[in-house]
Parts: sequence; C-alpha cells; structure tokens
Amino acid sequence: MNSKLPKNFFDKHNLLLLCGSGGVGKTTISAALALKAALMGYKTLVLTIDPAKRLATSLGIGTITGKPKRIDASLFNKKEDEFFLEAMMLDPKSTFDDLVKQYSPSKEIESKILNNAIYQHLSQMIAGSQEYMAMEKLYEVVSTGSYEVVVIDTPPATHAIDFLEAPQRMINALNHSMIHLLLKPALAIGKSGFKLFEKGSQVVLKLFDRITGFAFLQDISEMLISFKELLGGFTERAEQVKVILDNKKTAFLLVGACEYASVREATSFYQSLKKLGYSLKGILMNRVYPDYKIKNEARVKSDEKLQAQVGAPLAKKMITVYEEGVYMAKRSADLMGELQGQIQDIDFLIQIPQMKNDIHNLDGLLSLCDQI
Repeated sequence: MNSKLPKNFFDKHNLLLLCGSGGVGKTTISAALALKAALMGYKTLVLTIDPAKRLATSLGIGTITGKPKRIDASLFNKKEDEFFLEAMMLDPKSTFDDLVKQYSPSKEIESKILNNAIYQHLSQMIAGSQEYMAMEKLYEVVSTGSYEVVVIDTPPATHAIDFLEAPQRMINALNHSMIHLLLKPALAIGKSGFKLFEKGSQVVLKLFDRITGFAFLQDISEMLISFKELLGGFTERAEQVKVILDNKKTAFLLVGACEYASVREATSFYQSLKKLGYSLKGILMNRVYPDYKIKNEARVKSDEKLQAQVGAPLAKKMITVYEEGVYMAKRSADLMGELQGQIQDIDFLIQIPQMKNDIHNLDGLLSLCDQI
C-alpha cells in the first residue's frame, strides 16, 4: 500500500470523488489535490461545496462562484499554457433551474415553471439535497469533456455513502412522488382530456383565488401541469450519473481525520462501497501526529538541559506539552494501525501530518500538495 499518490494516478483516473464527513479538511484537501494535478500539467477543475474564504484567497481569487473561475498561473511561476486550474462551487438552486431549462419541451413551459411561486419554494427545498445537485453538476462538467481531471468535493454527510446513493434516491422519489401521483389521474384520461382538465380547473381556481386573495391553487395547478414533461428527463439523467460512477476512470477517495470516529467511518464507507459494487481507491487521513519520541536516556539528559536553560517552572510546562504530543503520536499510530488492519485492498493510504496553522495562503496549500 503506497503512502503517496501513485505517479500515474491522474492518467488512470480523471474523476475523483472525495467523500467524508464535515470538519475533516475535505475541501482544502480537494483543492490541494486539484492543484497537484494542474502542476503536473493536467487541465483541471475543482468543484467544491461552500468553500472557506481563506481557500479562495490562497488560490488567488476573490470569491469562488457557481461559474468556473481560472486560477492565475503566475502565482505558481507557470505560463498560461503550462498550468490550467479552474475552481467553482456548487449552486444547488441554479443547478436545478438549469435542469428545468434543459428538459422543458418549450420556452413557454420553461418560463411557466421558473416563474411559478410554488416551484421557487419547491426548488429551494429540493436544492437543499446537495448530494443530488452535486451529482447533477458532476454529470455536466464530465460530459462536456473540457477537463482532463475533475475533483469533486462532495457534500458533508452523516454518512459518506449518502452522496453515492443520491441518483437512485432521486429516481425513487420521482417515480413515487406526490407530483407523480397527482398527475397520474389526469394523464390517464389522455392528452385531450388533460387539456379539458386544465381549462376547467383554471376557472374554478381563479374564482377561489379571487375569494381568498391567494394564488396558491392556481400556482400549484400550473406547476403540476408543466412539470409532467420533466419527470422522464430527471430519471434519465440520474441513470446517466450512475453510469459515470461505474466508469473505471472514476476514483472514490475518503478523507478523514486521525480520530476514532473517522476510522470507524472509513471502515463503514469501505464496506458500503463494496456492497454497491464500487471500490475505494485510497484514503487521505488528515491531522496525523508525527512520531517524535526519543529514547529514555536521551530524554533525561534533554530534560536536565532544558531546566538549566529556561528554569524549572517553564521547563515543566514545556515537558508537559511534549508528553501530550507523545501521547497524541502514539494514539495516531494506533489508529492508523487499526485502519490498515481493516482496509488493505486500496492503492494508497496517505497520512497528512497535523499542521502548525490552518491553511490560509498559497504556501500552506503548496505544503499540503507536497504531502499528497
């Protein structure tokens, strides 16, 4: 098992899905991995979820938006034709709107849906399912063929497998949704009957709206009638995403922190992937404490020398900090040993050491690149 990324990794895998729970450094590691690919000459995109402002700063851009933004090659002492890296963040609402635009059979229906008050609320709720919308954006950027390497920083979840199950959950939701059930009786009477239903309903609904002062029923009627054309397109798209996930050039990577919970999650994720028919290519374990303990004889001499230099009170505090570090290093070693014992058939297990400071500038991001 390699402790670094294999040299030919980006030749074999052009879509990298970084999974893991929140707070483990997944977004920063995704950016560093994309930067590494770009520095090696690959035309690269990193799609991240709600990136920290300091990450945008370290990449030399003011903000990361829902549109790809090119990173300045001169920041890395490269020419424009030597270095290509773009960064973008997931905008779930606009992603959902784009799907409506793509699958609407006409501009008229597209306009009706996008301007519908019920849809605007509904799309916000559905867009809240970041897992599926991230999958939609994944499909979009991969199918264009504009990049040689695409790095996806998946949404944090209580269980990393949620992201991978999103396409099937969306298929199930569309096949059994309230919208589908409400439309079914109307669709059963045929196209001509449906038009009669539409016209007849509008008279009653408009009267109700005038009495109540609300346009709710009118809005929901129009949305349901317009939305019926889109259901097949959404299901088809979800199936296409599943095909991408099955591709041999797609690599699933897990990012975790060197903590008991992350080790348990890594094992669970590994087993769940196998059940779904996928394989875990590698693990990037963050915040691993280095093993810097010294032999007992040297330790005694070192303590005596320290007391002579800084005095007993300060030396005592410094020794306490050192002992805590030794404990954390042993804990990290035990956790990594446990992880290696449970997960063996992966290509690499990278141990990223605990950094002195948070990564908030270009030097920090480059240092992280060197660890991968």
